[in-house]
Amino acid sequence: MNSIFNRFEFKLEADKPKELNLYLYSQVRGGLDINWDKKTIEESKTGAKYFAAKLDEYKDCEHINLYINSLGGQIKEGVAIGNILKRHKANVTCYVDGWACSIASVIAMAADEIIMYSNSMMMIHQASCYCEGNADDMRTAAAELDKMTDTAITTYAERCNGKCSREEISEMVKVGTWLTAAECLEKGFCDSISTAEQPVDMATMLSDTKQYTMSSALDRENVDKLIELYKKATAQQALPAKNAEEEKTNAAMSAFEKFMKMEVKKND
Repeated sequence: MNSIFNRFEFKLEADKPKELNLYLYSQVRGGLDINWDKKTIEESKTGAKYFAAKLDEYKDCEHINLYINSLGGQIKEGVAIGNILKRHKANVTCYVDGWACSIASVIAMAADEIIMYSNSMMMIHQASCYCEGNADDMRTAAAELDKMTDTAITTYAERCNGKCSREEISEMVKVGTWLTAAECLEKGFCDSISTAEQPVDMATMLSDTKQYTMSSALDRENVDKLIELYKKATAQQALPAKNAEEEKTNAAMSAFEKFMKMEVKKND
């Protein structure tokens, strides 16, 4: 598994030492993983064990902003991560930046408040696994999966606070259901839909792109240059509220144009 799937981000802003920004932008998996940069086998950084140890470094935080864009992953890891979040003294606000699918949607349910965007989605479905063996083995696996699915249904039912019946949730889980933000709000799977644009950390996205798709050292070096240009271009203090978004967009485009000119000059 590439290391892009194996990293959660924990970030503190310098001016907000009691507020933790936590990004779950990866598949949820425990066990071991390959760090392709270091060419080593390491503990997964999206498993419950790592999550618990890392979150313990921020035990004094009073608020956690949980940002989710994940296709899901292993049930036992996600259930544990959700319960670890519940135990933390901080108030947790979850933002579904893109998709909260499968066990990632269960993690979202652990938040005190869930905020979605008009174009973000959740997906809920039955638990699944790989199984081999005789008929008795298959029946045992099926019974275990039913219990796993039932725990997820319980989590959704408790969170929706009566807006959606357990029977309705069970049927949605059984067939596998994609839920829009409006549907989640109606059924109690989220508390509000933000009218603001989704916050985009371009430097993070570019860094992920470098690790996942860039195979050569030259490609990674070029993306590093673009990241630095973007950071410099967006390091503006106290932008006027009226044109703040427009100026940010222009700054980002300027950085990209500088990068492209750099590439053209290099290749001439």
